[in-house]
Amino acid sequence: MAGDLRWRMVRVNRRHTIATDFPVDKSLWHDDLGQPSERQMKTLADQMAIYAAYHRNARNRATHFVGVPAIAFAILIPMGWVAHDVAGIPVSLALVFTIVILAYYAILDRFIGAITVLVLAPIFVAAQWVALLEESVGLVVFAIAFVGGWIVQLIGHMFEGRRPALVDNLFQVLIAPIFLVAEVLFALGLKRGLAADVAGQMPRHLPTAGSRTNAVRGVGD
Repeated sequence: MAGDLRWRMVRVNRRHTIATDFPVDKSLWHDDLGQPSERQMKTLADQMAIYAAYHRNARNRATHFVGVPAIAFAILIPMGWVAHDVAGIPVSLALVFTIVILAYYAILDRFIGAITVLVLAPIFVAAQWVALLEESVGLVVFAIAFVGGWIVQLIGHMFEGRRPALVDNLFQVLIAPIFLVAEVLFALGLKRGLAADVAGQMPRHLPTAGSRTNAVRGVGD
C-alpha cells in the first residue's frame, strides 16, 4: 500500500515540509521558531499592524523606546499603593495588572511574551520600590515619569505627522510594550513570518487622503 502513495514534498520553511497530496490542517503549522501559529499569529499581527501604521517614522519609534517604559513605570507606582493581603501576602493592583497583561501577551505569542516578561520585570520591581517610599516622593516620581514619557512620545508623533494610536483605539496602549519587544526581535532577524504579516496588513490602517486622522502636523521623515 505504501508503494501506491505518491508524495510530493514542498518546502514550507527552513525546517518543515508538507505533502501536498493530502489535506493539511493549517492550524498545525509552525513558525520558524517552532511555535504553533496561524490563528495566534494573525491576532498578534493584526494588533501590531494597527500600531505600526501610527509608528512608521524611525525617530517616532525611537522616542517610544524611552516614553513607553517611562509611562509603564509611572502607572505601576499608584497601582502599587492599592494592595490587599491574600493569605498574609500583600497583593497589589500593580501585580495583578502586570500578570494579566503578561498572560495576554503569552496568549498572543509565547516567545515574544516570554521576552516581554524579562523586559517588564525590572520596571515592575522599580515601580514597587518607589511605591513603598513616602507617598509624596512617589507622586513626584510618578509625575516626572508619566509627563516626561508622554512629552517624549508626542515629540515623536510630530515627526510621524500622525496622532498617537490610542486616540483612535485606547486598547493600543496595551500593545505598545509587546510591539517594541517585537521590533527588536525583527531587527535581530527573528520572527520573520510575523514581521512579514505585520508589513502586509499595515497599509490597511493608513489614513486615506482627506481623512481627519492626522491631528499632528509632520515635521519631516
